[in-house]
Amino acid sequence: MKALITAILLILPALSSLCLAEERPLTPQDALTGFPLCAISSSYGQRCKVFSDKEKAAFTPSQIEEITDIEIDTDTLNITTEDWMYSFSINNTGANQVTLMFIDDAKFVAYFTSTEFDIRWDENQKNWFILGEITEYISGDSEDKGKYIAYPEPIPFCLKEDSTK
Repeated sequence: MKALITAILLILPALSSLCLAEERPLTPQDALTGFPLCAISSSYGQRCKVFSDKEKAAFTPSQIEEITDIEIDTDTLNITTEDWMYSFSINNTGANQVTLMFIDDAKFVAYFTSTEFDIRWDENQKNWFILGEITEYISGDSEDKGKYIAYPEPIPFCLKEDSTK
């Protein structure tokens, strides 16, 4: 009996560390350097039109022109330019599951959208993927407001390989 208890005590920490290793929270830094801004509908889309498909897939908020301020907190990222405010609010809802609220707000014209993205971590590909979205609010009318729209193909984040591996 004593040997069984000892074995359990030795195995439990190893099992719990394995479980913890599988969870990967999405961070504001991931949103800054990995969120595929040109792959979604946003006010930045007009600028993305001149990019090649490869450039669109790799474009992240860190590359936005004329950034005047970046604020990073525990679960939020705010990017300000002279004319726009982009906000990312992260809610890690479960093991490798996230909802990300993206706010796209013009400072000087009547443009405001709030979209919630459904995001999952794929352990095999070691990357986050956007599976779908709900437009919570958009200036003006929209048929899709409040409806979940699943993407035909998940949209990958642009996470860079960890150079320490």
